[in-house]
Amino acid sequence: MKNHIDRKFSKISDDKYFNTKIGIRHTLLRIVNSEDDITIFGFLILRYNDSNISKDIYFQLGKKQYPLNPILSLVNNSRMKICFYKVQIPYEDVLHMQVHNPLYLSSTNKKGFGFMRKLAFILFPRRSLLLHGPIKKLRDLNTSIFLRQGRTNHIYITAREINQTDEHIEQLKIFLAFVLSRLLFFKKVILLYEKQCEKYEESASVVYEKLLDMGYRNVYFILGKDGQSKYPVPENYSKDIVRRFSFEHYLRFFQAKIFLSSETPYHAVELRTLSQFIHFKLRYMKYKYVFLQHGVMYMISLDAETRGTFRYGSIFKDNSRIVVSSKLEAKHFIEYGNFPRRNLLISGLPKFDKNIRYDDADKIVIMPTWRPWEFTDSRIRPETTKYYKMIQEMFDAVPSELKSKVVVLPHPLIIETMKGTTIGQYFPKELKYEEALRSSRLLITDYSSIAYDAFDRGSNVIFWWKEKDDCMKEYKGHLMLNKSNVFGDVVYNNEELRKSIIHNYNSEQKASYIEKFKKIVEFSDRKNTERLIKMLKKDKFL
Repeated sequence: MKNHIDRKFSKISDDKYFNTKIGIRHTLLRIVNSEDDITIFGFLILRYNDSNISKDIYFQLGKKQYPLNPILSLVNNSRMKICFYKVQIPYEDVLHMQVHNPLYLSSTNKKGFGFMRKLAFILFPRRSLLLHGPIKKLRDLNTSIFLRQGRTNHIYITAREINQTDEHIEQLKIFLAFVLSRLLFFKKVILLYEKQCEKYEESASVVYEKLLDMGYRNVYFILGKDGQSKYPVPENYSKDIVRRFSFEHYLRFFQAKIFLSSETPYHAVELRTLSQFIHFKLRYMKYKYVFLQHGVMYMISLDAETRGTFRYGSIFKDNSRIVVSSKLEAKHFIEYGNFPRRNLLISGLPKFDKNIRYDDADKIVIMPTWRPWEFTDSRIRPETTKYYKMIQEMFDAVPSELKSKVVVLPHPLIIETMKGTTIGQYFPKELKYEEALRSSRLLITDYSSIAYDAFDRGSNVIFWWKEKDDCMKEYKGHLMLNKSNVFGDVVYNNEELRKSIIHNYNSEQKASYIEKFKKIVEFSDRKNTERLIKMLKKDKFL
């Protein structure tokens, strides 16, 4: 039998040898934000059941390790360590990581083997609350950094944009709206919204208008100040538009009995909010949720580690429904997301009902999806990221006589910070994705779901897969599209892209691509919204 020391060490797997040979009891005692770092004070009990385990213990965040400094050691021998400790983590390190970063306890011996285990936030978790430490606001970078409790009571360090709901006045409004909603419990509100309540051009706006046309009452659409100026709402639908962050917004949110959106319920107020009342509403109060999808999700496999949110049992439970575009896409949700068939509505996306393309469409639209692992760097130092360099490489491949036709549209989550870069000059004056798609003759993307939207309108699509394998490793999943079912040319370098642009710019869609597309997107009759509402009525959601 091989000695256990020969077993390959895995950083994240709890079933590897050394991870089974330790016992951890941990709780945080205090979190302090200094000028340059987060200082964590806590209490740790660590039991060793193997003499080969190193006694040099670290906190690990991403690929960086931080020494655990005992303040008071109660026990420290070959079998057990019990101590009060402190650990310091510089803000600068967090700025180079993802949005949410789990904190691990780790150790590696001289032979390169060891353990790595997530740490509990508190010893006895309070399931009704998601706790967090003080928020460090780096206003010059528009970034908040804080240490928080995850859903499973593990510790995460988050770096995100500064939220409006972090402010004290907003917290007071949220509290008062929550109290009033309990008094007005009898009002049944239908709430619709799109990405971060700042858009009015996707499926939620289409369903909102259809519901009002059909005479439904207590139907409200949340739209921010910038969204209201950017997306003029037709007058006959404007009376039920609610301004984001107003008191009425919070009240309608707490009154809502059903959410219909192309985004998760947290987008109904503010993404990554720390409000305990908002968390309480979405985790413990009764409501129904219809996920309209912001695009066909037959792309990154739903079993990917980074797509856990889109699997059954997280925000999607029996009170939810998901709109899909075909039996094939439904199969994807069932096999890779563990969804029951009853939770899937094969109706087609409502926003496709209004898909058009201008007769004189002549733009080459470059629109790759975002990379979560580069999110913070993309906001703070975008030109250093591989994402930025990929877009630059795509642009450079466009023939010189067609460069004036190029429109660059990075992902909405990072587009604001990229405006000041070199490629920012190719952004449209008004950043409307709908307008860009209507003007598109050719779309260049990597594996964004926007490819389905563009092709549905009649545009040709080119898929840039130069870094696909590396990106799939980051996603810890695979791409549902492959060479046998992809509905556009696939390229891997500049020269292939240049030739494909020349060929596709003045060509009609290939019959073979249309046939493949229709297996993933079945409906083209522009009656998706009608189908959906009938299905929701049948399921007693409406």
